[in-house]
Amino acid sequence: MEISKTKLDRIKLEQYYGENAVKMSLPNLEIWFSYKVVVAFRFFGDTLYIVKNHWTRTTGKHINFIKNNLEYDNAGLTPSSQYSMYEVESETEFALIFDLHWRKLINGN
Repeated sequence: MEISKTKLDRIKLEQYYGENAVKMSLPNLEIWFSYKVVVAFRFFGDTLYIVKNHWTRTTGKHINFIKNNLEYDNAGLTPSSQYSMYEVESETEFALIFDLHWRKLINGN
């Protein structure tokens, strides 16, 4: 499958807390990484799902930065009154929620 340049142009990468903390923005989807691990995501600018830290202190700092900067646009977030945040306890639950939302996105639901 060939990916057109116009589709790649719609992907935006930016650091939100140092070089190992990257936010990837696509149309209708935002994903926050700490190193290579997805630690937060949001579909359609709606609920922000964020996983509880089960990794290193630095990943914890990245997660806390996202959670604590909701009122500012530093982490690429809108003011907290405009959306809700849900902290997910386990990595498995986090992956299942992401998968469910991803399937809705690609199926147009």
